[in-house]
Amino acid sequence: VDGAAGYLGGHVVKDLLGKGYKVRATDIQGSDMSELEKIGAETVYANLLNNDEVEKAVDSVDYVIHCAALFDLTADIDVLRRVNVSGTENILRASAKKGVKHFVHVSSADIYGTLKQLPGDENHPQKPINNYAKSKKEGEDVVWKIAKEENIEVTVFRPSAIYGPGSIYIAGVFFFWPIFFKFLRLPFYPYIRGGSKLTFTHVDDVSRSIIFALGNVKAFGEVYNIADEEYMCSGDFACKLCKAF
Repeated sequence: VDGAAGYLGGHVVKDLLGKGYKVRATDIQGSDMSELEKIGAETVYANLLNNDEVEKAVDSVDYVIHCAALFDLTADIDVLRRVNVSGTENILRASAKKGVKHFVHVSSADIYGTLKQLPGDENHPQKPINNYAKSKKEGEDVVWKIAKEENIEVTVFRPSAIYGPGSIYIAGVFFFWPIFFKFLRLPFYPYIRGGSKLTFTHVDDVSRSIIFALGNVKAFGEVYNIADEEYMCSGDFACKLCKAF
């Protein structure tokens, strides 16, 4: 599991260990994987842009779960591409070279852009609207291209925004609305109606979906969206948060 020091990657490692898998957790030098070591994961530091390090990380493993990515909506597209496209290519080619049986790639539902219909399925047109989403789309395109070239089995997951215990990024969204209204010094929280429709997905659902598909021949060559069953308008979402706070 790469990106193991990250939010999703850490959950995947813990869930795999709980299922009895032997897990090699990897992330860049300086990442804190001490908690994963304590619960039984083998930890290896590897930079996705360093081919030697990547090949060592995937040596003698059956499955690779590629969670690592640069998630930064302010980053330059070239910086995002280095990690989300070139890094993805490096670990997939290394996996093929080392005889990995199944490569699971974590993409993003952001690659669809604004949905034309709800719910959006896996065949929805892809029109990413920010640099992060563009880099994830290009990374996914690379996965399908190399899978064909190298004859390696792959599965792609496209989760919506991931939330759950320990989340930092989505927690920022949750905290924004109440703090914003307090900043305006309003004597009450206004009722907001309408707005764009939002959908999230719990980190446990993403992790368990990945593990359910791992090594499953029915998942080879497939792509899956992961999202909560329900969605809500952004106005309703803001009101629910404010009421809770």
